[in-house]
Amino acid sequence: MTAQILRAFGADIEAENDGYTVRGPVALHGAEVQCAGDHRMVQLAAVAALIAQGPSVLHGAEAVSASYPDFQHEVDRYLAGT
Repeated sequence: MTAQILRAFGADIEAENDGYTVRGPVALHGAEVQCAGDHRMVQLAAVAALIAQGPSVLHGAEAVSASYPDFQHEVDRYLAGT
């Protein structure tokens, strides 16, 4: 799922038996992704969306509260520059 999400943002990534091969640098673009209710995938997709050019939609983003209840607040602070 990690590779699938990052590919949606335009990353050149391949899943290997023991990890990933990532080729780059590659400019990321906005994407609409399904995070499948997994708080780790939400965080991955949110960071990718922050550096991507263009809008992104993260479905299932509410799952992040399972491990990081203040995550949305921290992202909002980052976007506001504070």
